[in-house]
Amino acid sequence: MVRITGPLAGPFLRKHFHPVGPPPSESARRLCLGELVREDGRVVDRALAVLFVGPDSLTGEDVAEIPVHGSPGVVRACLDLC
Repeated sequence: MVRITGPLAGPFLRKHFHPVGPPPSESARRLCLGELVREDGRVVDRALAVLFVGPDSLTGEDVAEIPVHGSPGVVRACLDLC
């Protein structure tokens, strides 16, 4: 699980997560299926993402959670995007 907390959580998802359906920002608190992509458009992982909008989140800030596949390469690529 990669968790991003703070004002850049939503912008990160809008830039790097390409959803199959409605984006996480339009359906807050609901898991969305999509692809996590690099800036050059290459796919890092087909993953899920969810956005918790503050102050109604665990931290009180916006929180993006991306449960990526567990291979070290995928996790590292996701962290590199952050």
